[in-house]
Amino acid sequence: MAKNVKGAKLIFGDIIVFLLVLAALFCVATPHFKRIEERGRVQNAKAKLKTIYNAEARYYGLNSRYTESLNELAVIDPKVNQGLNDTAKGRKTDCDWDYYIIVANDSDFKVFAKRIKGKGFAGKLNIDSSGVYGGSHLLLNW
Repeated sequence: MAKNVKGAKLIFGDIIVFLLVLAALFCVATPHFKRIEERGRVQNAKAKLKTIYNAEARYYGLNSRYTESLNELAVIDPKVNQGLNDTAKGRKTDCDWDYYIIVANDSDFKVFAKRIKGKGFAGKLNIDSSGVYGGSHLLLNW
């Protein structure tokens, strides 16, 4: 009978060590996976900004000026509104980003995407009339 108890203690000890190693791996891997997930969100926001940029370029070709209205751009390219909901002041939002045009005149425009959700990944992305991305988001250049 004593041998069975000793064997059970050995198996229990092995299980504890396995769980500790598994917990350590989880703690190390979680931040890495969060960054990968955020990179995907940044790429989605950049793609939406590029869609808005292309619609602004077409709008300018038709009207010789840029517009501050995302709804006017959606008439030219319905993809501008795809997946977005209206918010106050003409802004559009999805579950992660708030999109808005901050400057639009006869010669220039700038569109922003502000991160509205996510711990540790606050920031903004933007694209201007030259097609250059900018902003303050930590993962902008990934």
